[in-house]
Amino acid sequence: MTEAVLKTEIVRDTQRFTALSKEWDALAVHLATPLARHAWYMAALAALQQHMFELSVVLIWNGEILIAAAPLMLDKMLTPARLVPIDAFAGEPFRLLYRDPESLALLSHACARLKRPILFRRLQSSETDLAVLSSALRSKAAVYCKPRYTSATTQLPADFETFEASMSRKRLSAIRNKWRAATREHGEVVTEFVTPESGDLPVLMGRFMALEGSGWKQRSGTALSADHRMGCFVSQMASAFAQDGSIEFAFLKIGGRDAACRLLLWQQTGGFAIKIGFDEEFRRFTPGILLSHESLRESCRIGATSFSFLGVYEDWQHNWPHEVTEDFRVATYPFRPSGALALLNDSRQAMLSLLRRY
Repeated sequence: MTEAVLKTEIVRDTQRFTALSKEWDALAVHLATPLARHAWYMAALAALQQHMFELSVVLIWNGEILIAAAPLMLDKMLTPARLVPIDAFAGEPFRLLYRDPESLALLSHACARLKRPILFRRLQSSETDLAVLSSALRSKAAVYCKPRYTSATTQLPADFETFEASMSRKRLSAIRNKWRAATREHGEVVTEFVTPESGDLPVLMGRFMALEGSGWKQRSGTALSADHRMGCFVSQMASAFAQDGSIEFAFLKIGGRDAACRLLLWQQTGGFAIKIGFDEEFRRFTPGILLSHESLRESCRIGATSFSFLGVYEDWQHNWPHEVTEDFRVATYPFRPSGALALLNDSRQAMLSLLRRY
């Protein structure tokens, strides 16, 4: 890498970030996840209009080529203000974008030079790259790094019969029995996988949100219809991804009624599930699990080689063979008053959390 042409840029203007689409996606393609796409972060910015923040995207350029990026914002609603991922509110695993360990080191040092407390609640990284990041950040701050959550990914063979043969016989039999029981009691069980076309998206989003927002999600306030920011984000993201056919709506119908729904994203040869909902009236038939099984079938049909459940790993994902990926909580405390205040607040929250267990 020729140092003479290396340049660091801090993007604080939304218009400038909007103009980076081509260069950003050329870098993001190396990660093979839709959660790193420029459109994903643009949707997050659209959902943050009522939030107090300052865009602070860190870029490393080698001439005209973008070689590393940290999609960050300064969240002014935290005390003190902290650098967090633009999409932190979505709760999904977060990844820095970089071509190689050398560009990651340059990016990490650039982030450290901002001298702001950093908080990555779910950073996904290899241990080797995490060491590179931590080493650079420690030049300007104390660093806390600890495993936090896990998420599941299923590897897929070329055909679904081979995949089902790899499953536990007991779990596969249970899924088939639920399908037969639902058919026997309510009528035909069918699935629909719909890629939005021009004009279809509002109807599909309305159908999806009505089902996703029913039952326990509505009562807990986690439904898209109850959470304005998340609802706006998913709608904006769906609109952007529909333009190149990389989003699909999945529905499970029992006896002619929508019983479960899921949003699927496609990136290269991978499928990604970001939202799911079901009608509680059909709970005993586990419609969410039935639809997840059919989503894996759909993934095999279109040639996907992996399927990521995203979110946080849950016990029901044991139904299928899977690998678990760990993510990390990374927090930095710069050697200045804001760092000391961030450390004090985090220590207090940790103590309160510990006391609640007893």
